Amino acid sequence: MSLMKMIDRKLVMLVVGPILRRVGTALAAYLIAKGAPADVLDQLLTAIGVVLGLAFDVSLATIDKRKTENAGARRMLDALGVSNADDVFKGPR
Repeated sequence: MSLMKMIDRKLVMLVVGPILRRVGTALAAYLIAKGAPADVLDQLLTAIGVVLGLAFDVSLATIDKRKTENAGARRMLDALGVSNADDVFKGPR
């Protein structure tokens, strides 16, 4: 079983979310120490967090959708009795 099949979306968000927040806080502290205004950094980090969160969620949704479509196509080929279903349809790797 591949690693991508074992990964659950909620588990990934539970692990990645706090890590990204810590990295964002460290980046903000570094930039504030360099003299950047704190309110601008807060807005920037919020925007980056929202964009990264949405991009990550959309990519996982796309992967889940593709897995579902591939499983359905494989079941359909099996139901039709296609003997070379593995050659006709290559599932996700």
